[in-house]
Amino acid sequence: MKADLAKMAKCIYLIQSNRRISVRRLQHELGISKRSVYRWIDAVSRILPIELCNGIILNHAVSKSLKHHKTK
Repeated sequence: MKADLAKMAKCIYLIQSNRRISVRRLQHELGISKRSVYRWIDAVSRILPIELCNGIILNHAVSKSLKHHKTK
């Protein structure tokens, strides 16, 4: 159980830290199955503004913050 929570926390960290990240990279970094990655993405998408497009997770929160910093 602790290992799963640590992996989920790392998953959220990786998604929040990257504007775009692939399902394959999450799978490799976390050492979990592709199916598990998709389940976790579904759970994370309920709290973070992310979108899955062709195996790439797009983090809209990071995109917006980058646009905000560029305009200053």
